[in-house]
Amino acid sequence: MSWRTTNVSWLSLTWPRTVELEQLSVICRLLAASAGAPVIIQASGSGSGVDHHLAVPASRTGMLSDQLRAALPGLMVTPTSNPDCQPLDRALRLSLSTRRRSLHVDD
Repeated sequence: MSWRTTNVSWLSLTWPRTVELEQLSVICRLLAASAGAPVIIQASGSGSGVDHHLAVPASRTGMLSDQLRAALPGLMVTPTSNPDCQPLDRALRLSLSTRRRSLHVDD
């Protein structure tokens, strides 16, 4: 099955007020290693704030939600429908060449 035909589930993320760099690094590593493909991260801003959404393969939603909450106490992960598609200002496509290589963060 191609990543283009994978059934995804959308999650709404509500971040705690403070997130340390190391916590964010753990979240990124978790997504790279456990989420499967595709992983879609969407952030959309308006006058009322920024909404964060995450799409992952439907078969991994429950497990990944639990792991995200455990990695970052205070993170609210809520299943949601496909977020409203707004006109894109910017879009990026990132990929890892291997799951064996860890992500590196420069301090």
